[in-house]
Amino acid sequence: MGKTMARVDVSAEICGMKIEPAVMNASGIFSFVPVLKRLREHFGALVTKSIGYREREGYENPVFAQLSEKDYINAVGLPNPGYRAMLEELLDAYPLGKPLIVSVFSSSIAEMREMVSEMQYACDAFEINFSCPHPRPGERIGKALGSDPIAVEAFVDAAKRSCRKPVIAKLSRSIDNLEEVARTCWDAGADAISATNTIGPTHSGTPRIRWPVLSNVEGGLSGPGIKEKGLESVRIIRKSVPEIPIIGMGGISSGRDIVEYVKAGADAVAMGTAFDLKSTGQVGEFMEWIVEDLRKEMDKEGAKRLKDLRRMP
Repeated sequence: MGKTMARVDVSAEICGMKIEPAVMNASGIFSFVPVLKRLREHFGALVTKSIGYREREGYENPVFAQLSEKDYINAVGLPNPGYRAMLEELLDAYPLGKPLIVSVFSSSIAEMREMVSEMQYACDAFEINFSCPHPRPGERIGKALGSDPIAVEAFVDAAKRSCRKPVIAKLSRSIDNLEEVARTCWDAGADAISATNTIGPTHSGTPRIRWPVLSNVEGGLSGPGIKEKGLESVRIIRKSVPEIPIIGMGGISSGRDIVEYVKAGADAVAMGTAFDLKSTGQVGEFMEWIVEDLRKEMDKEGAKRLKDLRRMP
């Protein structure tokens, strides 16, 4: 590493948490707390899978497929052991030495209150999943909840009143009123916003394979093919709520992608599909490359700190 790059600061501060490097895993990518613990040295913060009030089975396999060179699709179905079982795992592992963000979802405000109240002692922040694009028919969770500003306001307010940890709202570019919902999050007291989740719901058939490749038929798109949607989400949120910290995600696989997200208005980023088919060891090696690549790209831009990129064209 050259002397110039050694001075480059790739950290961010979000909700009072130092994120160094300013890269975290997207929720759902690494499902088990022991895996997050093993990877903590490589990420600036760690995010759990989305946790609900009670144990939930996901969809049957296949739940993930590659549709093209740039497009992946998944419909996992939010499987999780329930918050009480997850809390036991978290208490055994916490603190991790890096900020730990617990992703939560629910269709009940009372359940949301209980979850964040009980789990706040085993994490550093919460991320409310307002963006999963493929709940079961009739379920009012994920995107179905996150497109309703009144519901979003109620859930964010309930979470904020029930814990002393920062609350991050995870939103989707798949909704038409992203600008309104982002402002609602801020007005309700959200400490940050993350976006975007996978794009959808989208049919999992392809021109070559015309029948569905997922058991759920529809799923959410991810990978390089949704990067522009992710960048668009960040721009919309930044314009709507200039003050709020933003965690950008969607199609990130290089240092240049991270630079583009920060220029669009993100303070930090999260990655998911880029880790597809990588072992735990390979994830660590890939993250080392990502951070080094980011330093090189910042050096090219003449930026000494990540946040300096926000002022550059």
